[in-house]
Amino acid sequence: MPLYPGARPLKHRGGDAVVEWTSKGEENDKGFAISASEMVTDDPVDQVAGYYRKELPNWVVVQERGGAVRMELREGGYKRIVAIRAEHDRTHIGVASVGEPASN
Repeated sequence: MPLYPGARPLKHRGGDAVVEWTSKGEENDKGFAISASEMVTDDPVDQVAGYYRKELPNWVVVQERGGAVRMELREGGYKRIVAIRAEHDRTHIGVASVGEPASN
């Protein structure tokens, strides 16, 4: 997933997270993994959303409300999300991936 040029991670808010879960009770249960990050830029929401629409043309815009934009792609057992919103005169960009855990 492309990162917005010049965006900075939000370290003071725990900007990154990786979580994996696997059931110990079912042999066929593969579990799932979540990977997420939050970044910030001084560029306006429309500019950031335009960048992601250009870079991710096959993604579906699932929500545009109050100036915020959320885009999603479901592919190969994964769901990927980009959420863009204005907060305190900056644009926050959240990216996440949910799907099967990586094999070791």
